[in-house]
Amino acid sequence: MTNLMTVRAIRRIFAAAVLSVAAHAGAAAQSVPGVLQGDAPASRVRYRAEAMREATVMLGNWRNAWTRDDFASLEAFYLPDALLMFPGQAVPAQGTAEVRALLEARLRTVGRVDLQPVDASVGDDMIYLYQRYAIAVDPGDGNVSDEPALAGTATTVLQRDGGRWKIRAQVFSAGPLEPGGVLLRQGAPPSAD
Repeated sequence: MTNLMTVRAIRRIFAAAVLSVAAHAGAAAQSVPGVLQGDAPASRVRYRAEAMREATVMLGNWRNAWTRDDFASLEAFYLPDALLMFPGQAVPAQGTAEVRALLEARLRTVGRVDLQPVDASVGDDMIYLYQRYAIAVDPGDGNVSDEPALAGTATTVLQRDGGRWKIRAQVFSAGPLEPGGVLLRQGAPPSAD
């Protein structure tokens, strides 16, 4: 009788331990962004799609702030230790003060920016974007220019910060201006005609 009670006690302890580990593993899986219980591959695809949607909205708002020369709003899209580099810069701007100073200096001489995604890699808390970009000449008369001041490729790294995506690093590399002109014409706002 004692052996039977010991075997039952061992089975109960083992079952409790297995249930405890399973419950902990389920809770841990739910705490990691993009890893949900159920159909993991489908959950991962949904997470990536949602992350890209959020990043696209954020970059659209960033672009609008750029177009308005709204430096306070632009600054809020960057992490405090973010890195920013434009063509012709010897050293990247890093940190809130340097990024804002660079944006203020550059944006006063150029017009709107248009971006076209080329490739992306989405992780749990980081998104790596590879884009074509074109920055318009600012004609200074309030009109929209289709002439590129700068064009090429941009690499943007976004990081989740308090549930929101922010720019961790942004590097604009120079390229030929002709594709930039096409990109600016495609992204031009509709005419008032």
